[in-house]
Amino acid sequence: IAGGMTMTLSGVPGSGKSRLMDNIIVYTAIHHGWRWAVCSPESWPLKLHAKHLIQIYAGAPLNDFPEIGMPGMSERAVLDALDKLNRNITLVKPDVMSLDGIMATMDKVVLSEGVNGIVLDPWNRLGHRTPSGMSMTNYVGMALAEIKNFSQHRDVFTGIVAHPRKPDAGREEEGGFVSIKPYDIAESHNF
Repeated sequence: IAGGMTMTLSGVPGSGKSRLMDNIIVYTAIHHGWRWAVCSPESWPLKLHAKHLIQIYAGAPLNDFPEIGMPGMSERAVLDALDKLNRNITLVKPDVMSLDGIMATMDKVVLSEGVNGIVLDPWNRLGHRTPSGMSMTNYVGMALAEIKNFSQHRDVFTGIVAHPRKPDAGREEEGGFVSIKPYDIAESHNF
């Protein structure tokens, strides 16, 4: 991944799209010093998202799992993880839940904190308002172009988690997996 690049991450429901993106965030923060701004209504409240990130960072659960013999993290380990992640990850909850409001908030965070990457998760919860008379495909194309322009102008990586529509029954392909196509996301080939 690199600044100016935009990536869409999609997959069938329950396949771990948000957690995969969280792993990318934590890995690049730890190993490459990346700073992130993350708008993830999928993972709100913010404390829940922080819990996921801490567990990924530590490679351990916060709480004990005695049934499988796995101890939870010590208070010191939680505080260390939280300190490290707070220096590299800003969880964003904009006042205005619209794409314009989110991107305006992201712009402020990028400029004030030297952010390398932003995450929008998930696409369908970002407060989209399709203008009257505009098709969903045209709106998505316009919105994605604005996001791509932002990424390139601010030289930040942008990760978009996009939930597809429910796959058609019997659409399994070789190996029993379902392939997600662009039209499965917001009815738009723009993805």
